[in-house]
Amino acid sequence: MVIFLVGGVRSSKSTYAEELLTQCNKKTYIATMINNDSENNQRIIIHKSRRDSSWNLLEIPYNLDMNTEINDEYVLLDCLTNLLANELFVLNKKPLDAIYSIIKGISFIKSKTKKFVIVSNNIFEDGNEYFDETKMFLKTLGELHKQVVKLSDKVYEVEYGLRRKLKGW
Repeated sequence: MVIFLVGGVRSSKSTYAEELLTQCNKKTYIATMINNDSENNQRIIIHKSRRDSSWNLLEIPYNLDMNTEINDEYVLLDCLTNLLANELFVLNKKPLDAIYSIIKGISFIKSKTKKFVIVSNNIFEDGNEYFDETKMFLKTLGELHKQVVKLSDKVYEVEYGLRRKLKGW
């Protein structure tokens, strides 16, 4: 089963994702954020402090499709937005190549797990003018979200700690 959670930054989607796997044994947390500044470091510390020792941690900031280390039945990927940004701007992949790589990795993990929770950000509602690079990122993230929704059994929007079911029972 794949559960996709999408919502605004700091909307409690990661907390909810962790709650979905609280009672599960053998669980892996895939962290995609690169610790390259003090703000990211603080966010990583906060995320780690919420999890107990029952979680295995894999830091996979890119090339999800190349990782075969996942041995647990329950997996949380947090977050798809960072993963895509790293594929595009660290590895300099073309948008379609980045989407292909990520979907290939997600499909692999889906085939190995009982429950796979994927977290991503909704960053589409600002309405401001953007640089071309930002427009490309938004378009690519939107397309990636559509493909992840197709692979998902359940989809929730999370805002202000509240959840709204968009797909699934």
